[in-house]
Amino acid sequence: MRVLGISIAVLLLSGCSVLDQITLNGPPKLDPSKVYLGRSAILARPRELDRYACVNGPLQCTSHGIMLECVCPR
Repeated sequence: MRVLGISIAVLLLSGCSVLDQITLNGPPKLDPSKVYLGRSAILARPRELDRYACVNGPLQCTSHGIMLECVCPR
């Protein structure tokens, strides 16, 4: 019985990612307050990361001391 409950919960929660990718009114709208990166890398402090985004996936960052070097997936 417990396995059945866990299985149902996993199936219901994993459906959220599928629902997030459905586009009803065309392509997703970009946030005008963010800087969208192309192939260039940026060096930023962790508190500044909310200013940057990628169009085709999440930022991929590596730590360099107190700074983060971030690039978009290719």
